[in-house]
Amino acid sequence: MHIADKQKKEKVQSGLDIFRHITSHTISKISKVNPAVSTENNIDLFAYGFGFDNPFSLLSGIKTSSIKNLFGNSIDNPIVRLSSIINDWPKHNHKLQTLSVKAQGTSPMMEGLEKADAIFHKASQSNEYGLQVLVILSDGLVSDAPDFEVIKKIEHLKKHNVVVISLYLSDKHLIKPKIIHNQIDPSWDKGAKLLAECASSYNPHSYISSYLKEYGWTIYPNGKLFVQVDPLIQNHKVKPPLISKKTHNKNKKQDSKHSVIIAYHHHDKAWQERIHKSLQPLNRLADIKLWEDTQFNTKTDWRFYVGEHLIAAQVVILLVSPNFLASPFAKNKDFTLLLSQAADNKTKVLPIILQPCRFNFDDELSAYETLNSAYQPLSALADDDQNALLKKLFLWVQEKLK
Repeated sequence: MHIADKQKKEKVQSGLDIFRHITSHTISKISKVNPAVSTENNIDLFAYGFGFDNPFSLLSGIKTSSIKNLFGNSIDNPIVRLSSIINDWPKHNHKLQTLSVKAQGTSPMMEGLEKADAIFHKASQSNEYGLQVLVILSDGLVSDAPDFEVIKKIEHLKKHNVVVISLYLSDKHLIKPKIIHNQIDPSWDKGAKLLAECASSYNPHSYISSYLKEYGWTIYPNGKLFVQVDPLIQNHKVKPPLISKKTHNKNKKQDSKHSVIIAYHHHDKAWQERIHKSLQPLNRLADIKLWEDTQFNTKTDWRFYVGEHLIAAQVVILLVSPNFLASPFAKNKDFTLLLSQAADNKTKVLPIILQPCRFNFDDELSAYETLNSAYQPLSALADDDQNALLKKLFLWVQEKLK
């Protein structure tokens, strides 16, 4: 999640400013979509902010806690109803504005997690609550505990069914927007790595799945609920574009060519060249990418690369042979999971059997309908029959690109 002004960008004073703007926008949107939530709802919230042991407090001689309750009446009584926040938002907004100036101190995240753990524990004992969610908005640079202790505390919360969402606060633009990652990139800094480790895994069956796909998110299997928040925010309300699936797809077609991927083993390069040549007339409709197995040996971040392109592709052609089935395309579970997710996201997957092999015994790949039977591989056909099959392939791909 990157929040940026289309006109003039303003550097905010603290993460609390980000929190205030996100909350304000969310309340505005909820109120418009479901006005009844302002009078009756069963959503209880609490919010702790840290960093209030700032230099100004120290210089003035004012002793203050580094953690403050942002909504409730006291640090020990933090629970507040969502309806109350909506109805009294001007009051809460003013309080947050006042506090944001003071939130320039350390980051005692562990102390905040301890307080949150106590609240979740009490809630679980009362049997009053269902889903419990902890949202962490931070730069990930913890001041009161080593990272492994923070992760240990987070794992404790997860074991007690708390869903953890990590919002990484940074202006370095390390994390690509609109991606639910499942791997920690070595290039990320210390804070990003910690928050990514803390985040819960994404549930593909949750109600937000359709929303994320609607807005063009790339979601890797077992991805983490971890995104970056840019501390450059709008002076006015954040209004994401409302794009229907029909409009989104239409614009996508106008902006770029379709994508066709041919995945093959390097020993089958002759077959790849012949099949690629048979599809050349489709170049005006599609960008045909060639993926050779050796490419993945040189890409440390190949999972990100593969997942992003598989989901964006209209057609993925797999040139199946004994070598292919022994390659990273078939052997690596991450690849087959990404391929399956792409297929669920409307990417058409078509295996072509080049040579006799154990394709029918491959649990993942054999789920896809093939161009030809595993008992009639291309190599076993006469030239005329091979040409007829390649023509069939051309017409099939052409139809999928319409």
